Amino acid sequence: MSKDLHQYYENQIGFAINERKKAQKKYNLFAVIRIIFFLGAVVATVFIADKINIWLGIGVGFMLLTLFTYLIRFHQKIGWQKDYYTHHENVSASEIFRLKGDYKKLKDTGEAYISTKHPYAYDLDLFGSTSLFTALNRTATIKGKHLLVEWLSKKAAITTINSRQSAISELAPQAELRQDFQSKGMFHQGSIAEINSLLKWVNTSASTLHTPFTKIIAWVLPLLLLIGLTTYFALDNIPAIVIALPLTLNILAL
Repeated sequence: MSKDLHQYYENQIGFAINERKKAQKKYNLFAVIRIIFFLGAVVATVFIADKINIWLGIGVGFMLLTLFTYLIRFHQKIGWQKDYYTHHENVSASEIFRLKGDYKKLKDTGEAYISTKHPYAYDLDLFGSTSLFTALNRTATIKGKHLLVEWLSKKAAITTINSRQSAISELAPQAELRQDFQSKGMFHQGSIAEINSLLKWVNTSASTLHTPFTKIIAWVLPLLLLIGLTTYFALDNIPAIVIALPLTLNILAL
């Protein structure tokens, strides 16, 4: 069984490497396409507005901006795929280290949780390079790791233990599901400080985020930019600051 699992994870590593290389080539190609498209869109918009019709130029500019947004999203999707297969490869490599008993090559051994004051954690080697935590840990997020530490450090009711064992029995034969879940979870790693900061932002009252001042800014700045663009292309000898200033203000307000 161990040999079969070892071969399975070796195959998964080879698969992940090949898929990552394909995604990397696509990612590089679309990076070039993005640059060319952006420069072409700017030239086309300015040319049409200056030589044909300003309103037609603005319309073409918005259309090209929309297409550019979709191009960015597609490029980001390819980047996500590239990173996903990197995570997939790392997950498979970690499983091979565990099968070989080579726990020291694993990144997170839980040494930060070693405590001589705990009634049994130190004696039973719950945490450390060759510990139960290292053998069990498949967590991808800080919160998930802390939950596993809590489970190992505190006793649980029989019903809770049976429930956990039942879940393990169900997931054990589903290697592909577990790898996919863990690989996707690795996109959401972060420090406790980052998580707490996000929770604080989420819990911020609506009155703080939606003050009259912010509502006014949300309307005025885009309007100033539109007026600046219209004035610049409609009149002669208008300095570029007419566009540059409102554009800068809009960017800073993001």
